Amino acid sequence: MSIRSIQAERGISLPQEYLKLLSSLHEADEYCFNEYPEEDPEFEGRCWSFLNEDELIEEIDMRGVGKSAAHKLSLIHI
Repeated sequence: MSIRSIQAERGISLPQEYLKLLSSLHEADEYCFNEYPEEDPEFEGRCWSFLNEDELIEEIDMRGVGKSAAHKLSLIHI
């Protein structure tokens, strides 16, 4: 399964800039951004860890939930 097929399955279309960002990241990369650089320039900002395409489709066994692809199990946390 690819990001393209996940978009089709969920009926969404991710912005091209976001897809470029995803393709530029390596597995377990952390991406930090400061939403308020002028008000608090010292603040590192919010940090997100991204999964690459292989990690998104990896099957994970969660106790009490069962086995599913990582991108499906992440819906539990959203």
